[in-house]
Amino acid sequence: MPLIGLLAILNGLVAQAPAHEAGETSLGDRAASLRAELLPLGAALPLDPVGSSLALAKLHLERAERILLGEMHDFDLTAESELDAAERALRWFREAQPPHPGVYGESLTLAYEATNDGSCQPYWVYVPSNYDPQRPWPLIVYLHGWVPETSKLIPWTVPGLVGDLCDEYGFIFMQPHGRGNTDFQGPGEGDVMRALEETMARYHVDPDRVHMTGNSMGGYGAACIGLHAPDRFASIAAACGQWDYYEWYGIDRDTVPASKRYLYSLSNPVDWLENALHLPVLLQHGERDSLVPPRQSAIGAARLADLGYEHTHHVVPNGYHQIYLEEPYFRRLMEFCLPRRRASEPAEVRFVTYNLDYDSAHWVRITGIEHWGERAEVTARGEPGRVAVSARNVSGLELSPPRSVVGEGPVAVEVNGELLTWEGEAPLVWGEPVRPDAKRPQACGPIRAVFDGPFVCVYGAGSAGSESLCAGFTREWWSYAEGLPWVYEQTQPWPPGWAVADADVDEGLLAQRNLILFGRPEENQVLARIADQLPLGFIEGGYRVAGREFVGDDLGLWFCARNPFNTERMILSVSGYPWGAGFGSIARADHKFDLMPDFILFNSEIDADDGNRMLAGGVFGSGWEIQTLDLSTDTPGEQGMEAQPWGSGPSQ
Repeated sequence: MPLIGLLAILNGLVAQAPAHEAGETSLGDRAASLRAELLPLGAALPLDPVGSSLALAKLHLERAERILLGEMHDFDLTAESELDAAERALRWFREAQPPHPGVYGESLTLAYEATNDGSCQPYWVYVPSNYDPQRPWPLIVYLHGWVPETSKLIPWTVPGLVGDLCDEYGFIFMQPHGRGNTDFQGPGEGDVMRALEETMARYHVDPDRVHMTGNSMGGYGAACIGLHAPDRFASIAAACGQWDYYEWYGIDRDTVPASKRYLYSLSNPVDWLENALHLPVLLQHGERDSLVPPRQSAIGAARLADLGYEHTHHVVPNGYHQIYLEEPYFRRLMEFCLPRRRASEPAEVRFVTYNLDYDSAHWVRITGIEHWGERAEVTARGEPGRVAVSARNVSGLELSPPRSVVGEGPVAVEVNGELLTWEGEAPLVWGEPVRPDAKRPQACGPIRAVFDGPFVCVYGAGSAGSESLCAGFTREWWSYAEGLPWVYEQTQPWPPGWAVADADVDEGLLAQRNLILFGRPEENQVLARIADQLPLGFIEGGYRVAGREFVGDDLGLWFCARNPFNTERMILSVSGYPWGAGFGSIARADHKFDLMPDFILFNSEIDADDGNRMLAGGVFGSGWEIQTLDLSTDTPGEQGMEAQPWGSGPSQ
């Protein structure tokens, strides 16, 4: 059902109270029985249509149990209907069938089991009523807007008219949940890409006709994700969304500390628009939008025009923010997407990035960044027998130009004036080799990136401070990413397997997961084992950062680093004063980890952006040495920062 802010608020009137009646008690018994059936079945396999039936059963059971506990939920959800759906999905799994077998022409709830935190996450798919699995179909990925109550129990989904338009235009239509209101950053972006992969594994989707779209918060998310992975999509269609963080908040880019500027740029669409060379963009906005000013779309359109890239900027006369609830909006979107196909083998590639988690486009892959925290740029042009490449802030590249462009036989390649020859049997490698301990995709920071891979919490047994930090993070993760494993019993501080005592941790687990280590070395045995291999130091009553010592009762330190047990993974050290007391509102809690760079030392004061006051923070270089360091000014209580570049000197 369509969801807008007013409807979400009204939904609060139907929140159920905990079960007391005899009939309601029987629902509790049904839930307990179903839980007992599901527990022995283990995790749902990724990209497995049958496994997704198991994930769906777990999702419906979770929703039923949350309704029985009295959580606010959508009008059309009841504990009984969710238990019915869970039992039906479990039956499909036992019969080795995918969810909703043979059902087309209606919106379907689907789910997957996340590999990072073990939670079951929903997404919704509409498949046209005349769907033929023998031929490929175009797919629209549609990202939702921001509503404070959005959750698995109150999903934001598009109006029903969209199904009729999908039948008319011939689109499969998929809506990710995006972990709620994450702006489709961090775990929200991971959710979108996983839901996309699951949809393509289930249905016959044409990989050259996948379109990244959305409205409001989702318009911003569609721009970010599409520009992060420009060779995955045929087009971007963003409505009523943010394009420039600095203009939105009235911030002078040059006054922002270098480490925060890096974090802003990671998800600031206007900073990535060079990647849209082969990615047509539709920008829609209401002329009278008072929530997201039309100037935001105009900024994106102006930059695309400066670059000479294909785009359409449509301003709806007298339109407000909610133009995305109307049929003409969806018609424009579908008519824009319908004829467009992904550029599969372009002769020219322009690619910019700030992070190796977004390392490639088409036939260009960046393997190393010289100065982390600043933008890396590559322009590559191919023609018969020759490739010319210019790169900035790049220490390594892999090139695989298409033979349809460069022809057969040896190819002369020039990279920043250096002449090479590509024989074509393997990618051409240029620049510095990747060291075993260097930053790499999925192991390069910032702090939030630790949550993107499989992670486990490790606390110090018998340390009240360490256990308290772990329990606090567990609560925060639920509010931030709605992401605890479905087996979570709310009477316990955390779900089984979510957290492990340092004395009990399995050696294999240390290498298999990203490790979130709570407490100081004297509180956490695992941290003590690796403390001398980490880029920051612990001293009595405080910390050592870049040769400077900080001591105080209200200091906290978070930092990510390579995992010494497996360099393909990371660790996150969490100690001292708790982070994020200023993120109290619903809107801000969704972004609690967004402004934490690779490392941040802070105190109990609250800064202007609601985070704790940063005393020292920055970005590690390729070898996990401090490369960018921001220090607070000496005046007590002053919010200013001074940026200090830090080269290859001492890490601690």
